Amino acid sequence: MEQQNSVIRARITKTHVLIEKAQDDYTKAEQTCYEDAHMMNKSVLELVKTVQAISDQLQPSKDRSQLHYFSHLQLGDYYDVEEKFSSEIDGFFRKQFMQLEKFSFSSDKDNIKSRFDLLGIPRPEISLIRGPSENMTDTINKEIRRICNIYPNSERSLITAKINHEYTTASKRALEVKLTALRERKINWIYQAKLKEDAKKLRSSSSIVNLFKNDLLPLIQQNRLRQENKILDCYYGLKLARKEHYLDQLNQVLEQVLLQKARYEFVSTCCQVENENQLNLHHLLTSVYMALSTMKSQSKSRQALLDNYTMANVEAKNALSYKNKFLKNLKTILTSATISDDIDNAADLLYIDNARMKGVAESLHATANKVIDDLQKLEQQREMKLQKMNTVIQKGIHQLYHESQHQGIPNTVLVTPMDVDETLSKLNDNLAVLYKKLEGIALEFKTRKVRCKADPFLEQERELFVYFHTNPTKLEQCVKTVESRVEAKKIAQ
Repeated sequence: MEQQNSVIRARITKTHVLIEKAQDDYTKAEQTCYEDAHMMNKSVLELVKTVQAISDQLQPSKDRSQLHYFSHLQLGDYYDVEEKFSSEIDGFFRKQFMQLEKFSFSSDKDNIKSRFDLLGIPRPEISLIRGPSENMTDTINKEIRRICNIYPNSERSLITAKINHEYTTASKRALEVKLTALRERKINWIYQAKLKEDAKKLRSSSSIVNLFKNDLLPLIQQNRLRQENKILDCYYGLKLARKEHYLDQLNQVLEQVLLQKARYEFVSTCCQVENENQLNLHHLLTSVYMALSTMKSQSKSRQALLDNYTMANVEAKNALSYKNKFLKNLKTILTSATISDDIDNAADLLYIDNARMKGVAESLHATANKVIDDLQKLEQQREMKLQKMNTVIQKGIHQLYHESQHQGIPNTVLVTPMDVDETLSKLNDNLAVLYKKLEGIALEFKTRKVRCKADPFLEQERELFVYFHTNPTKLEQCVKTVESRVEAKKIAQ
C-alpha cells in the first residue's frame, strides 16, 4: 500500500510539473495571441482611416478650391472654348490664305483689275495653293544667276574707274602746278609745300589702289550675296514682301495651334495619369479586400474545425492540404499526444487524410476521458485518505488530552506511556555521562595550566595552550607545521 501511494505521489508530482509547463506555454501563447490581435486591430483601424481619407478625397466638392482631381472638374466649358477657338483659327486661316479678296485702287469693285493683274503676276492665293509655274521659276532663276554674275564685275569696274579717275585728276593737277612753276620760274616755298602735299596725296592714292587690288576685290566677291538683295525691286521686291507677310501670318496661326495642342496634351496627360493612379489604387484596395475575405473565411473554417474537435461530421474521403500551416500545427498537436506508427509516418505526406485526423481526434478524446476518470479516482482516494488521517489525528488528540480534561487542567498533555519514560531515562543517563566527561576535561585543563605556569621549559606548550583558547585556527596551522616537519625527518632518515 505504501509503495502504491509513493508511486501515485510521484505521478502527481510529475503531473503538476507538466501542468505548470503547459500553463506557462498557454500563458505565453495567449499573450502572443493578444499582441497579434492588438496589432491586427491597429492595422485594420489604420486601413479603415486610410480608405476613409481616400474616399473623402475622391468625393467631389462644390468648392472649386477644394478639388484635388481632374475628374472632379467640369471640363465642358474648356472644350467649348477650345472648339470655338478652333473654329476662329480655321476661319482666320481660310480668310488669309484661301479666300483673299482682290486689291483694288478705288472703292468701285466692278470689273477692276487688282494690282497683281496689272503687274502681270499671279494672285497670291493661287500661288499659295498651286505654287509657281515651272517656266516662271526657271526664268526667275536664270535672271537671278545672270544678275549675280554681272553685279560683282560691274561694281568692280565702277570702283576701278573711280580710282583711275581720281588718280588721273590728281596727276593732272600736279603736272599743271609744275608747268606753271616752270613757266614762271618761281619755285618758292609755297610751291614746295604744295608739292609735298601732292606727294602725300599721291602716296595715299597708291595705297588705296593697292588696298583695292589686294583686299577690296575679295571682300566684294564674298559679299556678293548681300549685294544681290539691293537690286531686287519691282516685281521681286513685291513678291518677297508678300511672301514675308504670308509667312508671318502663317507663323502666328501655327503658334496658336501649337499652344492649343499643348493645352490639349496637358489636360490629356493629367487625366491619363490620374486614371492610371486611380486604377492602381482600385487594384490595391481590391487586393486588400480579397485578402481580408480570404483571412475571414480561413478564420471561420478554423473556428468550425476547433469547435468540432471530435471531427464527428467530417467525411473520411476528403483530404486536407498539408501546406495549410494551421492544419499542420493541429496535426502536430494531435499526433504528439498519440503513439501510432501509421500516423507518425503520415507526417511526410503532402495531404492529410481526414480519416486519420478523425482517428487521432477520437483517440485523443478517449485518452482525455480516461485521464479525467483517473483524476477523479485519485481525488476520491485522496479524500478517503484525508478523512482517515483526520480520524487518526482526532483519536490521538483525544488520548493525549482526555486525562487532563478529566483532572480539570485544560490544554495540558500528560505523557505517561512506557516508551516515553524509557526514552527520557536514557536521555538523562546520557546527560550524566556527558557531565562527567566535561568535568574530567576541565580538571585536566586546570592541571595543564598549572604545569605550564610552573615549568619554564614548556614555552611552546604555553603558546599552543594560549592558541587553544584564543586562536584555534593558528593552533591548527602550528599542528600541521609540526606534522610536516616530522614527516620530513622520517623521509630524511
